[in-house]
Amino acid sequence: MSNKKILILFISLSVIYLLEALFISSDASARSKFNLSATEVKLLSLTVTLPIIFIWMLGCYAYIKFRSYVDTIAKDKDGRVFRIISYGLLALFLWLPISSVFSNMATYLYRTNPSWTAPLVITNNYINLALVLVGFALIYKGAYKLINLKESRNISGWKYITLLPLVFISALFTFLTLNNPVRQFPSADVPTAAYYLPDWLLIITIIIPYVLVFYLGFFSILYIYMYRKNVRGIIYKNALDYFAKGLLCIVLSIIVIRYLAALTTLFDNSTLKIILLIIYLLILLLLCGFILLVKSVKKLKAIEKA
Repeated sequence: MSNKKILILFISLSVIYLLEALFISSDASARSKFNLSATEVKLLSLTVTLPIIFIWMLGCYAYIKFRSYVDTIAKDKDGRVFRIISYGLLALFLWLPISSVFSNMATYLYRTNPSWTAPLVITNNYINLALVLVGFALIYKGAYKLINLKESRNISGWKYITLLPLVFISALFTFLTLNNPVRQFPSADVPTAAYYLPDWLLIITIIIPYVLVFYLGFFSILYIYMYRKNVRGIIYKNALDYFAKGLLCIVLSIIVIRYLAALTTLFDNSTLKIILLIIYLLILLLLCGFILLVKSVKKLKAIEKA
């Protein structure tokens, strides 16, 4: 897909997302709970929508510039590997706009057609999962090939160190998800269940694949960082350092999102200020990740011009 088509795709998704925020009616029960008018809800939603769109455009810019750099080194061994990583980045950068646009539309549809709720929630969950899984699978594949291009010492020790937080994060995610009281069915206080899946299917098609996402993400970061330690050039090292840190912020944001999905009742029992604070902090984490990736590709472009 050409850079022009990529840009048009991101702009189109951003426009659709903004129109959804402006014209899809807000939940009347939520307005009543927080004592907000329809106009106040729209204004608050814009404080979330506009920063998210900005993050998407950062992702679009980072991908286009990264792909441009990859094209200049296409004949090199690391160039062929970076091309694989670029495909993963594209899937990862498309994850937010595609899932957000679909989620808003699905919410509108099942409010007007309650019988559609379960299939739409299930579809939305799988769209989220598929994009991040494909994205990190490709990034991991590329990162693994990168580490094999250079001799990396003590990589085994770092693998064990990386596994420690990964095991804890995965175990906590599994525990929270399986103990979510509205994972299968809605309650009187929470009108929409989180998954609408029996536990065995939830484990096989949601929990295990997301644990795999965590694994692929953490080890992609480790391999890129270890590759960085074995290459020459301060600018190149700094570019890879920013790249690894940017991916780390995105992986952490995905983990936070999955924890919040498991803590469905948290939002129902929280005040508006707490809910907005959680959302803004999540946006800030994503923003940091995408800014670091942009800084990374700028340094890579600097190498290209040198």
